[in-house]
Amino acid sequence: LAIVLPPWIAALLVPLLALHRPARARAIVLLAAVLSLVAAVMALASVASGATLTHEFGGWAAPIGIVFRVDGLSAVMAVLVAGMATLVFVYAGESVAAELPGGETGFLAAASLLVASLQGMS
Repeated sequence: LAIVLPPWIAALLVPLLALHRPARARAIVLLAAVLSLVAAVMALASVASGATLTHEFGGWAAPIGIVFRVDGLSAVMAVLVAGMATLVFVYAGESVAAELPGGETGFLAAASLLVASLQGMS
């Protein structure tokens, strides 16, 4: 859950933050990507020791509720997704600002939502 939540919260905060301080939007998205990367690395370390992480939303079991399960492959995918997202948010800032004048906020929110979605699927 800690892998998916930071980018999703950032995707929700970026449009609101852009109303008052648009320069801070990139920092929020980058922080969310780094937090997601740290959580993914911690999950990978846990899984490497032989554990399988499971989280049931609302306390419901798998056939009825939503269950997040982290095994070896999904932990590696989560690290790859979070790592690439961090690199994209670090290096794409000036390029996006140049190509989308005034539209950087929309890109950051959509990209952060994409990262959260990819983390949820991995």
